[in-house]
Amino acid sequence: HVLILLPPEISLSTLLNHVKACSSKWIKSMKNADFNFAWQAGYLAISTQGSKLDNVCNYIRNNEYHHT
Repeated sequence: HVLILLPPEISLSTLLNHVKACSSKWIKSMKNADFNFAWQAGYLAISTQGSKLDNVCNYIRNNEYHHT
């Protein structure tokens, strides 16, 4: 999960393409990486109100718990 404040002049697809490319390059550059990394084919984006940012941050922090 990623929380991003996205300026209106940047499209979501452009941002996600950049995030996926950079993170894949970084992970593959790790010398002792003994796993195969791949992004899933799609993504989900959800908008929120500024007043809910603390709730979203807490959800992301507890992400491991939510997926158990």
